[in-house]
Amino acid sequence: MTRLALPHLLLVAISMALAVNAGPLNVACEDKTSIAYCTECSKVGAKFTCFACHKSRAPVYNTAGAVTSCKATSIGLTCTAASGDPNCARCDGIWCQECKPTFYFNSAFRCTSTAGRTALDKCKLLSGNPNCASCSADQTCTKCRTNNPPLKLMPRNAIYVNAGFSSGSQCMSVAALNTQAKGITWNNAVLPAGCLEVDTEFKCNRCGDGQSLVGGVCKSYATGNKCASTLPYGVYCARCSNPNTCVACNGARGLVNGRCALPCRLLYGIGCKNCNSAKCLVRDAVYANGRR
Repeated sequence: MTRLALPHLLLVAISMALAVNAGPLNVACEDKTSIAYCTECSKVGAKFTCFACHKSRAPVYNTAGAVTSCKATSIGLTCTAASGDPNCARCDGIWCQECKPTFYFNSAFRCTSTAGRTALDKCKLLSGNPNCASCSADQTCTKCRTNNPPLKLMPRNAIYVNAGFSSGSQCMSVAALNTQAKGITWNNAVLPAGCLEVDTEFKCNRCGDGQSLVGGVCKSYATGNKCASTLPYGVYCARCSNPNTCVACNGARGLVNGRCALPCRLLYGIGCKNCNSAKCLVRDAVYANGRR
């Protein structure tokens, strides 16, 4: 099943330190397609086709919608002069690829300020998720609004490989989430009691406030991961060596200084199981050939 998903995603703040020419990424799709910086691919006919590039690169498409190369992007004055948008942070040479912090793409695809907005409205705009109720410091959505039925948070790249400049997540009912999961994994989403968020594989990745995911079960911090409730990104930690140091993350999160601060599958595609800010460290054997 070929799926199309998102090459441009809101990432954790540390990812902003990635150099334009960082690499190699060490992901399977680079090998399968022979395209450097390709993060999402699938076998189409007799060959592998690239569908998305790493955030630091801009995709070059052919008429069939496949990526033929991942070209370097520009920043600073070169970028703003090329795009004509003074609030653009990264360009592909002509078009803006990423806005500066606190700016978001409006319907005309211009970087627009969130100044004067409420904290919640800023969260919705910067995360690109209108049903978002809470955001992390990097403005990725961490919780869906309370609803009846309750909504669960899902990364968009769970069901798409190339969705243009849309948001990195969406909020879905359990029924809708299971429909998507069964269409891709042939099973319902894995949602233990208390789960708020699933990862790219439709498995629980985060529990509710005051809880941690340990062994596939949502437990209190005290009996779960042994982390301090104030530990940044602590909701994604599976085990702490002391209250303020995580040593193992849930899902495809990557450790940075004792925190699960990097969403590896968003940074490097579904084939990445663990990463640091510079490259994918561990490939996921399940996705050795890219998307199923």
